[in-house]
Amino acid sequence: MRRFYLSLMLLVSFSCQNWLSVYPSGEMPVEEQFGSEQGVKDALAGVYVLVKDPSLYGAALSFTYIENMASLWDVTSSSMEESFGVHNYQEVTSVVDNIYGKLYNAIANVNNILEHMDSSVLQTPGMYEIIRGESLALRAFLHFDLMRLFGPVPQHEDLGGAKLPYVKVLSKETKLPIPWDEYKDLLKADLLEAENLLKDYDPIISGKSSEDEFLLNRTCRMNYYAVKALEARVYLWYGENDAAYNAAIEVINACDEEGNKIFDIASIKDAFSTSDYTIVPEQIFGLYDHQLTDKYTTYFSNGTLYKGNDSKEIMSDLYGNTGTDLRELNLWELQVLINDERYTLKKYDKAKQLPLIRLSELYFIAIETAPAEQAQSLWDSFLESRVLSLEELPVESKAKSEKILQEFRKEFYGEGQLFYMYKRYNSPREDILFADPRLVVNYILPLPKTELK
Repeated sequence: MRRFYLSLMLLVSFSCQNWLSVYPSGEMPVEEQFGSEQGVKDALAGVYVLVKDPSLYGAALSFTYIENMASLWDVTSSSMEESFGVHNYQEVTSVVDNIYGKLYNAIANVNNILEHMDSSVLQTPGMYEIIRGESLALRAFLHFDLMRLFGPVPQHEDLGGAKLPYVKVLSKETKLPIPWDEYKDLLKADLLEAENLLKDYDPIISGKSSEDEFLLNRTCRMNYYAVKALEARVYLWYGENDAAYNAAIEVINACDEEGNKIFDIASIKDAFSTSDYTIVPEQIFGLYDHQLTDKYTTYFSNGTLYKGNDSKEIMSDLYGNTGTDLRELNLWELQVLINDERYTLKKYDKAKQLPLIRLSELYFIAIETAPAEQAQSLWDSFLESRVLSLEELPVESKAKSEKILQEFRKEFYGEGQLFYMYKRYNSPREDILFADPRLVVNYILPLPKTELK
């Protein structure tokens, strides 16, 4: 029988100034941690600290290893990055095992909150609903990425892929993997409950600022619209196109009480003019990371992550030398090193917020699932926002997917989303831009050996 990895590991201990220190069971009394509203808030803040660890969304699942899996960076021979690039995961099991374990560990910390938070402690009106809603949404977000990494290619379960545990309680007992359909149902149930809890209380809906510091900067939290966006992502993954479209279009059309758009696809123009290359106004959910400036230096301006030694590959093969595309004109630069020149991404220069879900993804989801006329209208809006010539969107499914994939690559370079797009399309090597000729496509990461016994 396979042993669930979490049964061998308790909650991680860490401390960061006033952030929560999460202790293993029994080392810190529950009443001390969850006996005050501030303690519960700190517990949730602590989970966000966990998930922006460099071994998760702070690097590995945003712009490093997962982008190697999508063939986006040049690599050194015989390196871990090369192994990820040719999908030889057996050579990088320590990294893969660590991702698996830390995702479930973050889930354990979420479950700790859900198990011990008490409505009688959370006296601020709506605070119980917001914290519980965010926690459920985070649990769904993390479980979904486990499925996207270790589970089957959607609609191709016969090709393999791990069955996984969907963990809803904090326990040292072994958690057994469950059938894919049951996992999907539990994921959707968490999202639906999160949506219902947040819809009447989340300040992002009204657009009004809160006096409670905890409720500021809602796009750095799993807010109501982040839940709807994740629903769209999940429904599309599972082939429920109508539900995916409805969720995506709600986010696209969202307005505050004054009738102003909460997220605007045209905000890229003002963002780029102020050197905001992650387009914060378009971020539906991101992680505040004060270390991003240092990470930009380490990974990008030092030339660690790069594509080519000049602009030719990117400008020609990725963008098609349009001469107008805002991303083409603004997102890349040549780094002149001591003995080399490398073409690198500027996206994280001066950034403070890691994008995890952006509005443009919701456009792509809606374009893929909408009736033809509405899909064309959305496609036009997207192309206009990036300063591209309008063109007719193919009606035929494969040609339409190819066109969407072409733009998706440009849009999310360095954000950790392209591998999942390739997996959902079950893309062959010839459809993977910059693929190593030795690549043997494998979209399913291996489980830790502890899970196979």
